[in-house]
Amino acid sequence: MLLQLRSTEKETWPGTWDSSAAGHVAAGDDYLVTAIREIEEEIGLRVEAAALEAVGRLDPSEATGWEFIRIYVGPLPAGEACWQPGEVDGAGLFAPAEVDGWLQRRPEAFSGVFRLVWPVAKAVC
Repeated sequence: MLLQLRSTEKETWPGTWDSSAAGHVAAGDDYLVTAIREIEEEIGLRVEAAALEAVGRLDPSEATGWEFIRIYVGPLPAGEACWQPGEVDGAGLFAPAEVDGWLQRRPEAFSGVFRLVWPVAKAVC
């Protein structure tokens, strides 16, 4: 699982680990188009639509910041990642069991939304 360390400059969940990548759906776009765009913007890698699989969704709630969330998984595209300055302070690849243990020991190290997304994403990892 590719996780990114949110910049300490971020307004929400600064300095916490989160999934890669996330963003807001632009007018006229759908969730898949947004996922592809956000991977390129945040990580600097291109991914084909066929490589991403929609695996879940979260409805708006206080925990999600009242946002609709769609969860996609896919293989890490080939190439060298180029993280967006001011957005990401670090990144790493982690085994699902490692993330589970880390979450049990230090849940505060992760964004609140990641804690909701993880059970859905890890089911297909």
